Amino acid sequence: MGGGVRTRVHNAQPGTDLRGLPTALRGRDRSGNHVVWLDDLEGHLGEQGLTAGLLAQCVHEGVLVLATMRDAAYDDRRFGDGPTARVLSGASTVQLTCHWSEAERARLAEAADPRLVDARRHRGTLGVTQFLAVGPELWEEWLRAGRSLARKRGHELVRAAVDLARCGVTAAVPLEALTTLTGPWLDEALEWAVRPRLGAVGLLVRGEGTGTWRASGPLVADALRSPDLSPLKHDQWVRATEEAQKHSPDDLDDVVRAGRAALRALGEAGDGNAMNTLGILASLAGDHTDARFWYERLADQNRIWGTFLFARYLAGRGEHAEAIRYYEAAAGAGNPVAVHDIGPFLLTRAEHWLAQAAEAGSKPAATQLTALRKALADIPATVKE
Repeated sequence: MGGGVRTRVHNAQPGTDLRGLPTALRGRDRSGNHVVWLDDLEGHLGEQGLTAGLLAQCVHEGVLVLATMRDAAYDDRRFGDGPTARVLSGASTVQLTCHWSEAERARLAEAADPRLVDARRHRGTLGVTQFLAVGPELWEEWLRAGRSLARKRGHELVRAAVDLARCGVTAAVPLEALTTLTGPWLDEALEWAVRPRLGAVGLLVRGEGTGTWRASGPLVADALRSPDLSPLKHDQWVRATEEAQKHSPDDLDDVVRAGRAALRALGEAGDGNAMNTLGILASLAGDHTDARFWYERLADQNRIWGTFLFARYLAGRGEHAEAIRYYEAAAGAGNPVAVHDIGPFLLTRAEHWLAQAAEAGSKPAATQLTALRKALADIPATVKE
């Protein structure tokens, strides 16, 4: 609107009785512009809708009638001598496409509207207009499904895919990575989730690999911008790294970086689960200074489980002497896993040093090594170094 001129739009829903429109238009404030907007025009045609006579009255009153119609619907109604054809014959048509040029799509990155920026990043195979139109529909239906007993399982199935995307996993994953459901419950939930909305896309879309799925782009875009979704939990970040390693290795660094940023405040506040996960993520990033910091802090806070987790980390790093100290501390504090693991771990260390001595020519060490290896072979599982 410019120069102080107001534009008023009458937005009629399909099936609205338009016969009273001429009377309303005659009583209007003529200082402004008036537009009658009829989306999906085929739903407005008929005796109570837009007729040739009503269209002529609108034109006489200087009112713009603006409508949209898909090609197939237009072709079915435009030609012939029926009343619908007479309405359409009086219209000026403009051919529009949902496909944008590369230059237009490139400009989306600089758009002030975040929805347009989202469209460039998350639309996938959708056209920009399809992305913008279907996004609110997907978001509202998915949120409401979480409140419905009938759709609860479908909501949770989609939520698993959405949360992986929120962690930064862009690849599609097998169905078993999203749910433990099996049988008819899963079939029903999946059928609901993949059904296209507005003829465009479902809540879940099929991936490139057989039997793989991801959350649809418009849904992911809304989830990333929503302040209402609960923060991702520590175990979700760990699972996301596992899925990224298996199905989307190019995303792993981004997932790890995002997880470390998201959980750091919780770790600093003393959340043990967050500290453990931060240790895992730092290890995956190759930042063992930070990993050691979190495991040491966790061990100081939790003598039973923190010391055990630090021992396991140290053992994996090959720092065996220190690992033994923390395994013993955890076992002494009553950690049942440490009590189970420490014996086999010490035996594997004894094997290592007996082998060194045997190679140096010690016959007693060679005899002991043979006996120990036989004993180790009889142990079902040992702690790996």
